[in-house]
Amino acid sequence: MTKYKKTKKLKPILVATSIGPNRIEIQKSAINTWLNAGLNVVSLNTKEEVDILKPYFPDIQFHVVDRSAKEKYGKPYIYIYDFMKYLKSTDYKVVGIINSDIHFKDVKQGIVNIIYEEALDSLVYGHRMDVNDINDSYGTLSNGVDYFFFDKNLTHIYQDDGLCMGRPAWDWWMVCVPASKNKTTKRILNPIGYHVTHPQQWNQKLNQYLIESIVKEKYLKKMYPGLDTYELNNKMWEIVISNSGFIINL
Repeated sequence: MTKYKKTKKLKPILVATSIGPNRIEIQKSAINTWLNAGLNVVSLNTKEEVDILKPYFPDIQFHVVDRSAKEKYGKPYIYIYDFMKYLKSTDYKVVGIINSDIHFKDVKQGIVNIIYEEALDSLVYGHRMDVNDINDSYGTLSNGVDYFFFDKNLTHIYQDDGLCMGRPAWDWWMVCVPASKNKTTKRILNPIGYHVTHPQQWNQKLNQYLIESIVKEKYLKKMYPGLDTYELNNKMWEIVISNSGFIINL
C-alpha cells in the first residue's frame, strides 16, 4: 500500500469521483496525484463495480450508490445529484468532484489550502489540458470542465436533473446552476489538470439537447429573461469560459 505523507497542516478537502472498470492504470496514476496533493478521495460506484475496483485502489474510500443510469445509457453512470447527496452527508466543509483520469501536475500540497479558502461560499473550477502523453507540458486547453471544489453549503442548490458523470453537459451545468442562484463562481485560469487524450464517442446531439432543455431552459432563461437563443448562448460561454478568476502559483 502506498503511503502519502502530508508535510504540512492541510485544510481537509474530500473529492468524489467515479472510477471506471477500464483504463485502471491511467486512473490510478491520476488519483495518486490527488492524494499526493493532500486531497481525500472517495469513488461512487455500483456494488458490482466496487467489488471489481476496490483491490486496485486501497488508498481511497468507496461508496456504493443505490441507482445508476445503466437502463438509460447502457452503462452504470452515476448521477451528479447522488454525488451531491453523498457529499452533503459528510463532515467536510469543502468538497469536490473530479473526473477520474485527470492528473494534477506539479501541484504542491500547500495549494490545497489555497483552494480551500477560495472555495468557501463559492464554486471553484478548472478546465483540463489535453495532452498526448502525461509527461507533455503543452497541449490543448479544453472547453470541458473536469474539476470542481465547492463549499458544502452549495450542494443543496443542485437538483436531480438527470445529469451523469461520463455523459455530456453536466460540467457546464455545474457552473451555470450556482451562477443562476447568484453564487460566486471562480475559474482557475492556469491549467493544473492534465488529461491524456483517448478515443471516445462524443454525442453532440445529446449534449445539445441537455444544454438546451436543462441548462438554458431551466436556469439561464430565468437568469436572463428576454434574451434570444444567440444571446443566451453567449452568456453561457461568458459564465463558463470566464476571463475572471484566479491563478494558482505552482
